[in-house]
Amino acid sequence: MVYDKRIRKQFVMKQIECADKRSADKAFDEAQALSQLKHKYICGYREFFVMWDQKNQSMNVCIVMDYYKMGDLDQLMERKRKEKEPLDEMMIKKWTGQMVDALIFVHDMAVIHRDLKPSNIFLTEDLSVRIGDFGVSTVMGNQRTKTRTIVGSMAWMAPEVLERPYDERSDVWSLACIILEMTTCGLMLTKAVREALLEMKQIPQRLEEILDTIKAEYSPDLGHLLRTMLRRNFHQRPSARELMEVEYCRQCLMLVKSEYVEKYELSLVEVFPVDHDATISQAINHMDTHSDSSGTAIDCLQHLCTLTEARDKSMTDAEKQVVLHTMKRFKGDEAIQTLSLQLMIHLLDADEQSSDDYLYKIDAVHPVCLAMRKFGNSAPLQTTATELLMVLSTDENAAAVIGETGGVQDILSALRAFPNSPVIATNCCTAVWSLCASEELSAIVTEERGILDVRNAMDIFKDHVETVEAANSAIYSLSLEEDNITIMLESEVISSILACLVVHLQDSRIPRVASLALSSVVEVEGQCLDQLLAFKDAASGMSGAELVVESLKLHMESEDTAGNLAALLMDMSDDDVAAAQLMKADAPALLEKTRQLHAANQEICTNCQIGKGRLLESAERSTAGSAASSKPQLERVASMTRDKVGSLQRSRPSTARRSSSIEVPK
Repeated sequence: MVYDKRIRKQFVMKQIECADKRSADKAFDEAQALSQLKHKYICGYREFFVMWDQKNQSMNVCIVMDYYKMGDLDQLMERKRKEKEPLDEMMIKKWTGQMVDALIFVHDMAVIHRDLKPSNIFLTEDLSVRIGDFGVSTVMGNQRTKTRTIVGSMAWMAPEVLERPYDERSDVWSLACIILEMTTCGLMLTKAVREALLEMKQIPQRLEEILDTIKAEYSPDLGHLLRTMLRRNFHQRPSARELMEVEYCRQCLMLVKSEYVEKYELSLVEVFPVDHDATISQAINHMDTHSDSSGTAIDCLQHLCTLTEARDKSMTDAEKQVVLHTMKRFKGDEAIQTLSLQLMIHLLDADEQSSDDYLYKIDAVHPVCLAMRKFGNSAPLQTTATELLMVLSTDENAAAVIGETGGVQDILSALRAFPNSPVIATNCCTAVWSLCASEELSAIVTEERGILDVRNAMDIFKDHVETVEAANSAIYSLSLEEDNITIMLESEVISSILACLVVHLQDSRIPRVASLALSSVVEVEGQCLDQLLAFKDAASGMSGAELVVESLKLHMESEDTAGNLAALLMDMSDDDVAAAQLMKADAPALLEKTRQLHAANQEICTNCQIGKGRLLESAERSTAGSAASSKPQLERVASMTRDKVGSLQRSRPSTARRSSSIEVPK
């Protein structure tokens, strides 16, 4: 604390100790940049000077800044926590608007704060905020993404700051942490919320747990804003300026009368209804002619959706571009966005669609992702958008575009935001299944720990066969990444798969995909097999091994289902404990019947032969009391046959991602 005698006012002075004149000059030059940060929501910097500290024999750069006697946001939140009193959402909106407004300004000035935290957010007497303590912030420019300086506190620090080069979007993560912490004042202690902020960097689902805790106090739109700002991959995280595209943040900026945002108003232009006998071309021309009228656009899009619903109508690339232009022009209109997405689904479902279709290109996919982010709490829009991305994900090139535009994270966000929608859950799980055929996209889902979201959807909708089928397929795709095997073990995904198998035992679709997912993990990780064997259904009393055998007994005639189950039994039979349980369930006899029933299918026959041979050998060893008995001739013959069928050799490769001939859904 210092006192300026000239104007009789208190200030705060920060002293930066420098080892020599060169470092002092550098610090002073960088500090000078702070003098340009003149903004109504930024702590004022009064003067800068260098002085010699005789006692410590060092050069000090001194930065004099405004003093705020109301304290900082951290102190305010501590008082609120002690009183168990939540912060009013309108106050949070006001402060959010002021902080975003300030960040847009400093980022436009090519400065990153890098140390945003509640103790650096000061309060004025009228309870506005001022962002302060920029310190000697790194001035960006051409080298801005190469800086690796680590400053600030870990709880609010963006994950990429420790892992890779970063940019101004790291400040967006830190700001989101501050907003999230404000929402927990009446519900969580300081230590608990700070631990949660750290955990979110590795476990995105931790954010959902906090949002679920605060949902009774704050609006869903605030939760959507936080999901958008707290994307782990900073390349897919919006900048401060791009936050204006999120409706809730737009409202925050409007509340503080930010010059960066204009009030969104529905078009007052007269509506010019389209002739209901109009063709597709005529409706497109009508919409293009009256491009300033949102009402006309809605009327035309409704008519186009009706015309294309039969799925035998097409549009030219030029006509599709008019629709996309309308989406861009009225990006704040939910009805226009939803109708445009529905129209795109109809066009992609047409018989003449091909992977060269314009709608598979980035110019069409990007608006879909933008609409999902802008209307993150709209169930109708998210339902339509996830269905559209599900369709697009079946095309390899379109899947790559979805990954490039951040669509993978949008899919996972929708899955987390609407845990009670079986349609969205099915759409998202199916899309994950398709997308994870790509190693790059599978890595994104793995980094986001998306397998937990898939597991949660399967648990919630265990009675919904379509969701369970899609979830099992997605789990199979994700199991090809070794990191997901560890997550599956920790979260007992195998028990969830078996619980759903019990519910849908009579429906061949679920045993078919469940056995595929189980086989994929059992063959590479013994602990996965242990969890399968430890499973016990409370209602039926059926064990995991008995459940697999019963599935084969019920669906032996279905070639696909029988093939997957035979492969699973073959993998299980290599373990003596599993073999003993399978013998009790009469698995060898079932495998023999399956082999005879599908004698023309070499893969099924080989799996059945190997599995049966291993089980009989295990029984023989058990009877003889010797674990060192030699392998029977049957096993050697089976092994020779297996060598001829390379696809059945299931050893764990040294790379992080295991090979697979996964077939994406059609």
